[in-house]
Amino acid sequence: MRLNDLKLFFNYVIPTMFSTLIWGSYSIVDAIFVGHSAGTLSLTALNLSYPIAMIAAAVGSLTGYGAGVLVGQFRGAKKLDRAADILGVMVVGQIAICAVLIPLMYFLLPEFLMRMGAAGLLLEEATVYGRLVCLGAVTTMLCTGLTVVIRNDGHPRFAMMLDVTGLLLNILLDFLFVVPLNWGLVGAAWAIVIAETVQTAGGVAYFKLKKSHLPVTEKRFRLNLKDLFQIVRVGIPAFGQSLSMMAFLSFHNYQALKYGGENGLAACAVVNEVVALILLLVSGLAQGVQPLVSYLHGARSYWRQNMMGRWGYYAGIITGIGFVALMIFGADLYPRLFDVTGVAAEEAINGLHICAWSFLFYGIIQVAASYYQATNKILYSSLLIYGDTFFMLPLCLFTLPIWFGLNGVWLALPVSRVLLFLCLMGMWGKRLYKKFEKQFPSLVTPQEPITE
Repeated sequence: MRLNDLKLFFNYVIPTMFSTLIWGSYSIVDAIFVGHSAGTLSLTALNLSYPIAMIAAAVGSLTGYGAGVLVGQFRGAKKLDRAADILGVMVVGQIAICAVLIPLMYFLLPEFLMRMGAAGLLLEEATVYGRLVCLGAVTTMLCTGLTVVIRNDGHPRFAMMLDVTGLLLNILLDFLFVVPLNWGLVGAAWAIVIAETVQTAGGVAYFKLKKSHLPVTEKRFRLNLKDLFQIVRVGIPAFGQSLSMMAFLSFHNYQALKYGGENGLAACAVVNEVVALILLLVSGLAQGVQPLVSYLHGARSYWRQNMMGRWGYYAGIITGIGFVALMIFGADLYPRLFDVTGVAAEEAINGLHICAWSFLFYGIIQVAASYYQATNKILYSSLLIYGDTFFMLPLCLFTLPIWFGLNGVWLALPVSRVLLFLCLMGMWGKRLYKKFEKQFPSLVTPQEPITE
């Protein structure tokens, strides 16, 4: 049983990590083609507008991972009709959200970019790219949500193949639109929109062709507010995870421009691309653990559920050490990859060396957050995610540069992760204390004094 479970663990974790690597490669591919073909200004514009374009992916994660966790739990409990209902509500809910969100993102984008310090030609190029990507928000949400549900439906490899198809098409279209046609950022934006549309069509085909375990019919696709509220409640940590990525990119850009000027912002573009890709890989590890824990939790197989969590922690430690080595010893390569040279390249290498140490702790934190989410401990999961997004990371990014300048911008990531890991240790300590108190109440609860 133990060897079979270990095989099951890798069957989920490896394809999911590969899927998130592919998903993160969209921006890397865009950056490489734009950097080499359109120049540093276009690369900076892409990096500056990328966080606002991630809003659709964040909402897709909110609804997709909320639905995915519930689908996994209902499958474990053998309630397939309820799982199919959750899928239908997720799809209709995403479309309804897009009807409101897309106009807001489209018209507020220039204001956001100006507040980030963009002006002139930089503002113009960033606005064009961001608005085109915003218009494709429907397919961004749907492909995110459908892929997560397919993974929780017991088919992580099919979900991975959808991501592979999307990436290969994005690479092909990036080359076609940016290099021969010379469309620059406009071409990169259209490449993403078309690739995600095709990926969404593949997700729809999965359910139409009856590949799913779920009894999906047309009557499932309705807006049930009670189910939608449940999806959103469970998906809150995943939404925070996406916000965390947006906050990291936005705050990094803002502070790098403030303390390092244009060279600092160009260096930040390199650091952000590399760090964001590894952040997604680590998140993929945690996301691979989530369907297993959700299913076992629904099936009330708590011993196996805990075992999957422990293996996730071990994998987080091992991969974290590997990512530290990859960033430190490969730092000289990354600026050349994006055609960044001179002072900006030197600062990018320095930033990568400092940021690398954050990954010693990040894997453990991410697995813990996914484990808590999959077992309905939404408060603990949200504390880890939102505590980082709205407290730890901003605190470090806006205080450390006061004393350390641009180095303080790079230091913010590892320092905030150490503080977050200490918070996780506190959560574990509280849990262990409760177990100890339950097993040995006489050693914890004060006893009545003996009187004659």
